[in-house]
Amino acid sequence: MGSNVILMGLAPIGFAFDIRPLQIYGAVYYFVLFAFEIIIWWIPYFAEPQGKWRGVYNFALSLGTSNFQAGDALSHWLEVHRRLHTGTLSIVPRKPKRVVPNLEHTLLHAWTLVTAVVSFRAIYA
Repeated sequence: MGSNVILMGLAPIGFAFDIRPLQIYGAVYYFVLFAFEIIIWWIPYFAEPQGKWRGVYNFALSLGTSNFQAGDALSHWLEVHRRLHTGTLSIVPRKPKRVVPNLEHTLLHAWTLVTAVVSFRAIYA
């Protein structure tokens, strides 16, 4: 949480105090964050990467979750998801043995995309 507070807080500071490098950082950071949200939550909801793509996906998932333990990153994430999020509310249909984005994360992902677009438009429009 501490690192997220810093990473997410830099762009608003940049916009509040008109610090251009932090504004540019925000325009890039929020799109990168959204990409990792897609990797962590939506790719394993819609598909299970196989073959050589599984290795590429596992590497991206490890980066996104900051979990670099040995073994299959997706299998580990499925176990963590089952343990932490199985009983949470979701507005998308549940799929057996798949990561299902819950309502909280679905809303956060939408706001991340909105924040990314607004940040980009604020400095490049």
